[in-house]
Amino acid sequence: MAAPKTARISTLGIIILLVFAVLKYGPAVKRSAEGERTLPTTTGTTGKQPPTGTNKNGWTVYQNCPLVDHHNNDGDSFHIRLPDGGIDEFRLYFVDTPESSFKRYSDGNTNGERIAQQAEYFGGISSEASTRLGTEAKSFTLSLLKAKPFMIFTRHEKVYESGRFYCHVRVDIDGQSRWLDEVLVEKGYARIITLPADLPDGSKAESHRTLLRRLESAAKQRKVGGWK
Repeated sequence: MAAPKTARISTLGIIILLVFAVLKYGPAVKRSAEGERTLPTTTGTTGKQPPTGTNKNGWTVYQNCPLVDHHNNDGDSFHIRLPDGGIDEFRLYFVDTPESSFKRYSDGNTNGERIAQQAEYFGGISSEASTRLGTEAKSFTLSLLKAKPFMIFTRHEKVYESGRFYCHVRVDIDGQSRWLDEVLVEKGYARIITLPADLPDGSKAESHRTLLRRLESAAKQRKVGGWK
C-alpha cells in the first residue's frame, strides 16, 4: 500500500502547485491581454510596473521630470527619468513635428514618404525645408525641456509597438504654464494629426483640437515656423 499512498501525496502536491500558479500568474496574464494599451506590464529600463505617480482624473502624473539625452529625442518624442530611476520614452498627443533628417532603416525602408507628407502639410514646402523645420522644432522642444523640470500626464497608452507611451506635457514658458502641444502649434512647429485625447484638466479632446486649429490659423497669419 506504500506506493499508492506516495502517488496520492505526489498528485496532491502537483495540484497545489497548479492552483498556486493560476492564482499568482493568471490575473497578470489577463491584465496583459485586456489592458495592453493602457497598462503595460513592464516599462522603462526597470522591468517593473509603471512607477506610481500622483493620480489626476485617471491620469498618472510625474512631476519635476528631468529630460534624458537620447539620440531618438525629437520635437514630439523624448526620454525622461522616472521616479524609480528607470527611463521611458513618451510622445505627445495631438501633434507631429517634422522629421529632422532623412533615415534609411535596417529593413531597407526610409522615412522619405513621411517627410513628403509633412512637407505637403506645410503648404508644399520642399523636403529639405521640412527637415530644417524638424531640426528647429527638435532644438526648441529639447531646449525648453532641459531648461527646467516639467510635468508628464500619461495613461501609458502605447504608441503602436514602438515602446513609447502617449502623454500630455505641461511646461513653463514665458512665465506661464502651458501644454507643450499648444506651444508647438502656435510657433508653427507641428502639424495637428496624431492621436487625440481628453486633457487631465477635464477639457474634451475635440474642444482642444478646435483650440489648436485656432492657434494654427494664427501661426499661418503671422507666417512663423513652417508657415513662413
